[in-house]
Amino acid sequence: MKWLVTNCSVQFIFFQKYTYFIKLTILLPFIFNEIPYMITSTIRKKISQAKLLMNVSSI
Repeated sequence: MKWLVTNCSVQFIFFQKYTYFIKLTILLPFIFNEIPYMITSTIRKKISQAKLLMNVSSI
């Protein structure tokens, strides 16, 4: 019985690692596509906010 429990826990740990690996392989391309887009969009927002501030302060 004890052997069965340890075997199950080992399989469970392996399964967790395996699912994590699958998630990682699925998410990696998505992350690599999303992150640069997010960075550029935030930079653009910051630039546009700065331009707005400059316009407001110049009036």
